[in-house]
Amino acid sequence: MRERVSYRAATPADAPAVEDVASDCWEHDYPDVISRESIREGVEEWYSVDRLQGAIEADDALVTVAESESGDLVAFSHAVWDGEAGDVLRLYVAPGHRGEGVGRDLLEETVDELVAGGAETTRAMVRSDPGHTAGCTSVTNFAAPGRRISSRSYSRQYQ
Repeated sequence: MRERVSYRAATPADAPAVEDVASDCWEHDYPDVISRESIREGVEEWYSVDRLQGAIEADDALVTVAESESGDLVAFSHAVWDGEAGDVLRLYVAPGHRGEGVGRDLLEETVDELVAGGAETTRAMVRSDPGHTAGCTSVTNFAAPGRRISSRSYSRQYQ
């Protein structure tokens, strides 16, 4: 049985743990594609504590974390919205917690928060590698009465 996970808005104090999740994911997912040094440089640039704290504190951004019962951050999402549309920019699940529904539940929580904030449409970019996104790619299942999710944007792929 998986350890219970709860979801909440990130605080600036969470930034170092969010950076650790991003680093663990990049090192796990790309060991044969990107050098360890390049991964470290990318994580330092894209997920620095200062940059993450800025995103966490921004009025037009939402950083949500998944926290285990033991207090470890095991996943995070980063989304932005412009008042009408919300965009899920990133969603990372620590390698040891994949396949447990954490990513799916985090995506659902993120979309719910975007809709609660006024987003009429939510979009996300999904990796083309189905091995990493199998649980999250059926995002059109999140469409609920009164909520419109743009499937075109969800089908957009990046590498």
